[in-house]
Amino acid sequence: MKSTAAVTLSILAATLILATACSDLRNTSEQAKFASLPSDCWALEKSTTTPVKQFGGSLYDENLRFKIVDRSPLPPVLQSSSFPCSVHYTAKTLPERRETGDRPQFRFISIWLTIDTSSEDPIESTKEFFGKQRDKRRGEKIYINAGDEAFTSEQQKVGREVQAETSFRISNLIVEVTASATNFSGTDDIAIDSPSAQQVSEAKLAAESIARAIADNIATIMPRK
Repeated sequence: MKSTAAVTLSILAATLILATACSDLRNTSEQAKFASLPSDCWALEKSTTTPVKQFGGSLYDENLRFKIVDRSPLPPVLQSSSFPCSVHYTAKTLPERRETGDRPQFRFISIWLTIDTSSEDPIESTKEFFGKQRDKRRGEKIYINAGDEAFTSEQQKVGREVQAETSFRISNLIVEVTASATNFSGTDDIAIDSPSAQQVSEAKLAAESIARAIADNIATIMPRK
């Protein structure tokens, strides 16, 4: 028969092996998924063509491409940890004076990627940052299904412009999508000084649809580790 000491040693060894295995599993599951950002906007543009085209509507122009936003004004740490792309579509002609409809004048889309690779625990750091950004947003926040967690913030309305923002997080990456819509103000007799309900709905739908398209195609957008 085995001695008490031998049995105890066997139990301790088995416990240590099990603890190590569980630790390895945790470390594997919590490993940050992303180590770098894209070098151009091509993959983002390709993945979001359908919702972008829908939002652009009559203003959409396939010859206008997403461009990298100048990051030089940002602090060095943000220059290296963020990647913004944007595109805008503008009406080429003015509406007739007799027109009173809600005619599109300007559509703008911004996609901002932010990654954390320098923190001791990039995932927890990104979760914390994402939560703080969410709490700072004013008004109602609508939680949607995209990535690990996502929400759309209350639409900002300024004059004839409405802007909707959808943010989501996957592992150590945060993506913020902004969709902005401005329409013509009507005629000399009928002034439109606030966004229409349809305009607000279109901006919100665009931000959420573009965000979901990015989340669904993140493996082809982000560089592999």
